[in-house]
Amino acid sequence: LERTHVIVFELPDGVAAESMYELFAQRERALGSLFCTFSGVAMGEADLVRNLLLAHVADEEARVEAYDTLWLPLERRHGDGRPDRLEAFLRHFLDQQLDQ
Repeated sequence: LERTHVIVFELPDGVAAESMYELFAQRERALGSLFCTFSGVAMGEADLVRNLLLAHVADEEARVEAYDTLWLPLERRHGDGRPDRLEAFLRHFLDQQLDQ
């Protein structure tokens, strides 16, 4: 349990949890070839954050551009190929934002 993380999603009234899980699974299948280099790897916290942010870009071409120009540099700078480093950075960033 030391390495267990809990993510809480607050859903608006009328939105079923199953539909959210289905949406995540569809996005992972659709975008997996772009963002995941290893098959069978479970989505991490950083993956969920990335997908949530990129989901707000409606056009697929613009989404790929946003990934290339915004997310990938952030991932390289703060993750250096290690998801745990990127997740630590994101946690620190969010903690700082919540403290303000």
